[in-house]
Order: sequence, then structure tokens, then C-alpha cells
Amino acid sequence: MGQKASITTASHSGPHFGIVTNIHPTVDPTNRTFDIEIQVDNRDGRLKAGNFAKIAGTLAANQL
Repeated sequence: MGQKASITTASHSGPHFGIVTNIHPTVDPTNRTFDIEIQVDNRDGRLKAGNFAKIAGTLAANQL
């Protein structure tokens, strides 16, 4: 945890940036995904609940 993440959405130009705060240990066996929580400064209110976003970042294998 503590890694930087870049968040982009189709509806806004330019990325938001955040910090990984939690990595859930359970993997969904159907699509091989897991939940990650990222704390993002959204003072301008551009990010809305339910928006689709692309997240880019790097996680070390020993953190999964």
C-alpha cells in the first residue's frame, strides 16, 4: 500500500492521482480481479460515484 495511482475517465481531460490505501485479499475466480481502494483528492468534484475509470499503477507481487 502507499503506491501512486493515475485515474482517468472518458468524461474529463487529464488524470487524477491517488494513493492505494487497501488491497483486498480475495480474488474473484470468474474474472481474476480483486478490489483496490484508492484515496483521491476530488475537491473539484469532477469524479462522481458510478463513473467508469481506468487506473494505472504498479503493485509488487508480494503485496497481492
